[in-house]
Amino acid sequence: MPTRPDRFQILQARPTHDLINSLSHAQKQLAAVPLTPEQKRTLNRWVEIEFASATLGLEGVAVSREEVESLDGDPSTSADTNRQRNSQIVNLLQAIRTVRALCETSGRAAQLTPELLIKLNSRLNDEAISLTDPGGAQPSSERVAAPRSVAQVESACRWFAAESFVELHPTEQASIVLLRMLELEQFGKANTRTALVASSLFCVRSELPPIIVKPELQVEYRAALSEGIRMNTKPMVDLVGHALLLTIGEMLKRVA
Repeated sequence: MPTRPDRFQILQARPTHDLINSLSHAQKQLAAVPLTPEQKRTLNRWVEIEFASATLGLEGVAVSREEVESLDGDPSTSADTNRQRNSQIVNLLQAIRTVRALCETSGRAAQLTPELLIKLNSRLNDEAISLTDPGGAQPSSERVAAPRSVAQVESACRWFAAESFVELHPTEQASIVLLRMLELEQFGKANTRTALVASSLFCVRSELPPIIVKPELQVEYRAALSEGIRMNTKPMVDLVGHALLLTIGEMLKRVA
């Protein structure tokens, strides 16, 4: 059986019972709300737009939720002067939708594989994508952004699929994946985006929203990163749990 790297100590990552209970309660509340297919699509789109705007904001890319929503509706109308930023927005939306589509198909069996990571990062690193074709053709082989060390990524993915890892709470899984992906620094300029999309898979496959680090959580997020470097993963678990609770709370308000 694959063993986890010694870099992270899972015992330090245990979420509190209060956090688990709060998340479970909020998740059950949301699941109990009767929604039409159209309402579900609208809510999912809202979550994706929130994820994209918050993630880019975390990287220092100034973008409003309204800008993301506008590009998601009709990217061909965007100004050429903002082409690079607009490409980042469109690509990030497509990446999180790739993860959500996989989770819809595979459910809790959805896995983070090296192939999926390369696919996600290829999209996120491809700043030249045509905004008039948001579906996007597959990047050519010479533009595929492979990780710098495939062996390290493969080792991490084997760990994430190990029985001992799967038994962890989704907030623990997502937090450890996020910290590990950031530590490996395998994905170039889109490393943070790739790490957040990849770690969100472990939330989405358990019917939780992706990890949305809103501006008011950025200080807590950066402090959790610093603690993660010191092999203390609990602050990141708390941060992810807090972020999920905030997102579910907003989702409940939107469907009330």
